Amino acid sequence: MQNKQNISVYTISEGLARFSSAGRDVLTVEIPIPQPEYSDIDEYVAVFGERGLLDVVDEVELRKELINFIRDETQKYQEERDDALIKEALERGFEKTESEPAANFSVDHHEDFANKFSFVMRNSSSSQLAELMRRQIIMINEMSQIIRVRNWEVADLTNKCENAVNDAFLNVDVHPHKLSKLNEKLRNLHASYACQIELLVEQQKRDFSSVVNNKKF
Repeated sequence: MQNKQNISVYTISEGLARFSSAGRDVLTVEIPIPQPEYSDIDEYVAVFGERGLLDVVDEVELRKELINFIRDETQKYQEERDDALIKEALERGFEKTESEPAANFSVDHHEDFANKFSFVMRNSSSSQLAELMRRQIIMINEMSQIIRVRNWEVADLTNKCENAVNDAFLNVDVHPHKLSKLNEKLRNLHASYACQIELLVEQQKRDFSSVVNNKKF
């Protein structure tokens, strides 16, 4: 699945903008989600600085709001993408397969997988259908487990990144190598997650196709 970038609109909160008389258009900025690799908070803070808002808005609190906004929007984007991946993974289980049907399969071997699946659904007993559903639930749980682990790892790394950025902003001695390593870990985590999803999708597609083609349930 190709990553699509969304645009989210951040608006400075009323509490933070309480000393500003600027209109809503001045208090908002468009932010691409997910963030481009080399993008950072400073560019959005700079936008508000160019509008003269840093004279009346606490810059530290503004940074916190921006970080939280981007994190929440990114998480929402990833959850929506995860749901789409699960749906796609299940749908791909119904694609055509080149496997030969078992001898007791009473459909022509040239029929595609969708026809085989329909045949199974029409001619299987309730216990067989229940077993097929059980296998589908297992597939969903396998996908959900990968997503839960990924979300925990992302949250942990995000927290470390935020702490490192805040330390750097407060002039605490933070070596650039630390920020670079954290950024690299985030990139590797997303790459590893994409690979895990792809491998699991392929495995589940093969297993599910084999079950239906050979009626092994």
